[in-house]
Formats: sequence, structure tokens, C-alpha cells
Amino acid sequence: MSVSSFFILKKRHLEFAPPLHERRSDPRLGFLAGLAINGHTQAQNVYRYQPAKLASFEGHLRRGRRILT
Repeated sequence: MSVSSFFILKKRHLEFAPPLHERRSDPRLGFLAGLAINGHTQAQNVYRYQPAKLASFEGHLRRGRRILT
């Protein structure tokens, strides 16, 4: 995909670069949807089974990295 994007940007080999670019996007959208669903499921499991860990994640994201004492 990066090679076909480079060809499109540099206006080289335009006869075969756009078809390569279009062919690769469909599977990636499926993988992206699967990744989003998987991440959401993992977050729900942390919420359900490890609420203390979820609270520490939220504190880490809000305040940045700190040394625990």
C-alpha cells in the first residue's frame, strides 16, 4: 500500500498504482473493525473483573506518568 501511495503522489506508474491502492483497503477495514470490537471487549472485561486496575489506568491517563510511593 505504501508503494502504491508513493507512486500516486509522485505521479509515476499511474496505470497500475490506483488498482493496488483500492484492492488493499477492503481487508484493512475489516481488520480495523475487528480490532475496535476486540479492544472494547477487553475494556469491558477489565471493568468487570479488575476494577482497581481500571481505576489505576484512568489515574495514569489523567495525571501522566508518576512514581508510585
